[in-house]
Amino acid sequence: MIVATVATVALAAVLFSASSLYDVVDKGKGPPIVPYEGGGVVYKVRVLDLFNVYADEESRPAPDKLSSVGLVAAASMSLMTLLLLTAAGAGARRRRFYAFATAGLALLAADELFAFHETLGHNLRFLADLPGVERPDDLIFAGYLIPLAIFAWSFRDLLRAQRKAVQLFAVGTCFFAISVAADLAGVSLDEPAEGVAAICLLAGLVILTAATLREELALSGSQSSPVGPSAEQTYRPPVLTEAGFDTLAALTAARQRSRRTAPRLVRADPAGGKTRT
Repeated sequence: MIVATVATVALAAVLFSASSLYDVVDKGKGPPIVPYEGGGVVYKVRVLDLFNVYADEESRPAPDKLSSVGLVAAASMSLMTLLLLTAAGAGARRRRFYAFATAGLALLAADELFAFHETLGHNLRFLADLPGVERPDDLIFAGYLIPLAIFAWSFRDLLRAQRKAVQLFAVGTCFFAISVAADLAGVSLDEPAEGVAAICLLAGLVILTAATLREELALSGSQSSPVGPSAEQTYRPPVLTEAGFDTLAALTAARQRSRRTAPRLVRADPAGGKTRT
């Protein structure tokens, strides 16, 4: 738990201090930023006060973009795990776990990419009249904690199977709660906290999924190879049954009889005699 917390705090510090490593000097389309027309907005960025980098507007590493990448990766991994477990005939409970996980992660990824809860909030403006709520979409985003809590409680035995995964899930949930609270309070910590939460939850899911696949697909992490089992692992010494011994004895007796009854060849001797062989 301590290692996971330290790593998460270090990651959060990097995210918070990233903006101090560069400075946007200028931006625009075409000259004088770049000597050609027809492109989008280009940023002139001074990095470490040593050199300039010209970056397209879409290359900006926004927290929302990083969170979207992590959620799409997690949803894809959960879907592939569900398909593998179904093909291997795994237990129904584990298949339900990854089915719900895939659906939830896909919904979160779509929301992050297309701003579903923000759009819904703009059409439910009366939610802003509730105490402590500044924007309607903040309350909708906070409502995501309810299905997340129900899912975690329903599959608590599977989630607690791996200690490292539990630690990462706990840290990720804390940062997710911080993101929700920052959203409601109007503080700018919501996006960095949301990014850290997505990374922690993805890492925990990777650990849990790897352990699940090793168990259900009978994989061995220490002896498996990408091309299949070795010759030492697949060789089994032959074992003769009683019928096998009878067959072997019959073949041996038949061979001896054939030797006794086989005709002998006569070879001519150069001196005129005959020699039997």
